[in-house]
Order: sequence, then C-alpha cells, then structure tokens
Amino acid sequence: MDPKDTVRINAIDPVEIVLRGRQQQRASCDELEAIADQLLDRVNPEFCSTILNVFSHALPLFQSDEEALYDIIRVREAENILATKLIDHAITEHRRHEDYALELVDQLSDLAIGQSVRNAEATGYMLRCAFEYIRRHLDWEEITLFGGSFHAITAEDKPALSARLAHNRRALASNLRVIT
Repeated sequence: MDPKDTVRINAIDPVEIVLRGRQQQRASCDELEAIADQLLDRVNPEFCSTILNVFSHALPLFQSDEEALYDIIRVREAENILATKLIDHAITEHRRHEDYALELVDQLSDLAIGQSVRNAEATGYMLRCAFEYIRRHLDWEEITLFGGSFHAITAEDKPALSARLAHNRRALASNLRVIT
C-alpha cells in the first residue's frame, strides 16, 4: 500500500469510510438483483465482472472495516452482554456472506466471460438469496449496532479505527499482488 493511502484514510472520518462501505454493499445487492433479472435474457459480462470483483475483494474489506469498528465498541462496552452478543452475531453473519460469495464466484465468473449458466433458475435463486440475505443483515445492523449508541465513536477512537482501516487495505493489497 502506498503511504499516501494511509494519509487519505486518516484525512477522511473513518466512520464515514465504514458507512460508505455499507452503501456500496447495498448497491452491490441492487446489482446482483439486476443480474438475476437478466439471467433469462442476455447478461452484461462487464457488469458481472464488476460485481464479481466486489464479492471477491470489496465485500471482505467492507466487513473487515465493520469488524474494526466492532472491536472498538467491544472494548468500550466490555460489560455490556447485549453489545457483545450483537457483535458476535454480526461477525458470524459476515462469515456466512463470505460463504455465499464463494458459492456465487463460479456462476459470476462464467457470466463475466460471456458464458451462459447451466441452470438460470437455480443461479437466479442463489443470487436472490445472497442479496436478500445481505440486505436483511445490513438492515439488522442499522437497527442494532449502527442505529444505537453503540456506534458512537469518539475522537479518541478515530486514530485506532483509521489505523485498522489502513491495515485492512494493506492486507487486501498484499493478497492481490500478482506473482511473476
């Protein structure tokens, strides 16, 4: 990662970065829905390639960013059993999202190179399950972790959150390097 990226992350409110990631997840769900709607017709391969990239790389980053925020909440709310249970549940669901994403990679990869899927109805069902599940999860997080007092990150919390977000991006960049 370029040191300038860390400066850029530090220049933006880290909570805003997490919230933008959540907006992108919602937009990705809309894109999955559009792909599911196109399956019986002609699916745009570039569109599928873009959403494949989101589910392969961006979704894990967004979830890691949320979990960085959760770690701060967990420390601050150490005595709050409800907060701990909500965070644990959110992280468990993040792992399930990763499982869904892995199941979709083959279908999206085929569509991204212009191939048709073997069973459009089954693929459409998988896509719909994935985006509906993620939408429900985001809504649940809004009500529980992001909508309440738990998410109130103080000025003292922001440097630690910024550092974790920078770390998440370095980890992603190192996983994306091509070995020649």
